[in-house]
Amino acid sequence: MDVRAPELPIANFVVADAHYLPFANQALGSIHMRHVLEHLEEPAMAVSEARRVLKPGGRLVLEVPGPLSRVQELDPGHRWRFTPQSLKRLLAGFSEVAMRGEGISGRLVPFWPLRLLLGRLLPRVPWFLAEYLVAECAK
Repeated sequence: MDVRAPELPIANFVVADAHYLPFANQALGSIHMRHVLEHLEEPAMAVSEARRVLKPGGRLVLEVPGPLSRVQELDPGHRWRFTPQSLKRLLAGFSEVAMRGEGISGRLVPFWPLRLLLGRLLPRVPWFLAEYLVAECAK
């Protein structure tokens, strides 16, 4: 009996300017941007770069603070505040865009145990209650 651990895929990480990605056209199968766009000078340029380097059918997954998120006030490095509408306009070049809310905004429900309970009871968090907006896109 072979008790060796199974081989895990190798993950490579690259640190780069999101406005100018150091990859060839259609080089990547997926890109994840979590809490990136709201800090950038030109988020549209970063989204365009992501689309450029994604293979056909490639996936972009991104997360930004929701429009009523307390995170906006807690981090002075935020340059942009996104609504579902503004995020959809930014992602218009993708063939599919699915958006959802995650977490309950502490600004709207400051009592943490109630936020936790609401998050468990609501199968989908409406965007106007969400602490975060998540978009999953296909090229």
